[in-house]
Amino acid sequence: MGIQVSDFDKSRAFYHDVLGFEEVFRLPASDRLGAAAACFKINDRQFIEVFPGLRPEQPAPIRYAGFWTDDIDKLHSTLARRGVAPAAIGKGPDGNLMFSIPKPTGLELDRLDFVQYTAGSLHTDALGKGLSDRRISASVNHLGLVAGDLEKGRKFCVETLGFRPGSVKKRQNGTVYAIHLDLPGGSGEFVELSARPSQFDRHQGGIKTHLCLTASDARAAYQQTVDRGATLTPVQTTRGKQEKFPFLLFDPDHSRIEFMAPK
Repeated sequence: MGIQVSDFDKSRAFYHDVLGFEEVFRLPASDRLGAAAACFKINDRQFIEVFPGLRPEQPAPIRYAGFWTDDIDKLHSTLARRGVAPAAIGKGPDGNLMFSIPKPTGLELDRLDFVQYTAGSLHTDALGKGLSDRRISASVNHLGLVAGDLEKGRKFCVETLGFRPGSVKKRQNGTVYAIHLDLPGGSGEFVELSARPSQFDRHQGGIKTHLCLTASDARAAYQQTVDRGATLTPVQTTRGKQEKFPFLLFDPDHSRIEFMAPK
């Protein structure tokens, strides 16, 4: 995932000092990013790319989402058959094979990236590295995205990308405001797709577009972030006997970071 930030150094300090992720490499400026990006490693296949240039009028700091594949040619052909026009497969600035879908239907994103890690790339060269014990989490639980048109976004994710419909969140009047869409495969990861609020400013954008990390020991993770100087919102809700939403915090640009227990 790519997070655009207003203060590059302050945000780099947050993701390293508070969340404990190592900056394993720096991506050079390119047409894709427009500026150099700091790459923070969650695990060997999940990374956060932080890059500067966020403007005050931009509501959603998460600008793009990336998905890993082990057969990029097959995926590219499949998506083309399903009626989208993905960009040609090429080598990205990190050395991996990749292609993008610009302005995906219904979603408030600049693009979706699809990547196959290849020999000699920055990600492959970092295998087994940067896995510090300071990491507050070692895996992504889900990614929160906003849909300008929730039904179009749902249809695109399910019918084009092959995501599986999950739980649906409704208001008391029965209106659907968010849906969970499980990623293909058995990772257990999903996307939470939320309807674009009528007042879509930085506050709402940072809440609706968010990153949720897995915390196997929520209480210990909570204390670690407090010890590192973070301002947190403690336990919000519980579902049954297992806490699923232990706490959250915000990065310097008000992007929400949630922590949940694994399923």
